[in-house]
Amino acid sequence: MAKEDLLQAALPFFRTLYQQPPETSMESARFNLFAKKKNTPKIMALPPTSDNLSYHVLRAQLQVMLWKAADQLAPPSESTDITNFGWEMHEGIPVPKLSQNDPVPPNLMDVIQCKCKAKGNKCSSIACGCRKEQLSCTTYCNCLADDSCCNPYTIKDRNEDEMQIIVDVDFESVDEDNELDIEHVENDN
Repeated sequence: MAKEDLLQAALPFFRTLYQQPPETSMESARFNLFAKKKNTPKIMALPPTSDNLSYHVLRAQLQVMLWKAADQLAPPSESTDITNFGWEMHEGIPVPKLSQNDPVPPNLMDVIQCKCKAKGNKCSSIACGCRKEQLSCTTYCNCLADDSCCNPYTIKDRNEDEMQIIVDVDFESVDEDNELDIEHVENDN
């Protein structure tokens, strides 16, 4: 089954799992659930991004292929390169591939920040709120997301043009599909 077909087959399950209407994207589902909560929800409780869901579905497909072939003499030939199934190799060790895209729109990434006060190895433990939630530190964090930041999720080569500040997002900036109208917000600020 093609990668696109696998994702299309999995999407209805994940929409139902997160109680979202049909045709809702994973990003919209994340926003919907985030906006419904009175208190800020834990990032890990939100649906995965489309990219990360795709990698997860591919890893699950590989596992199913291997289970189905458990009574065979050899695994399926397409399963020999696990990098085609949401894995990447680091120093010979397979690790789950993660999306390189931001977990939220870039303009909102700027308002997420950690208060890590560690000396020396900044953001090297879960005391860093961004690392704990598996998010990139930003230039608004205490570590400034500079070269001394030890958070493995930090995106170091972010384009300065992408780093726009949105301090207040009012509900007038959210359209009827619960999507942020960035142009409206930028014009208001």
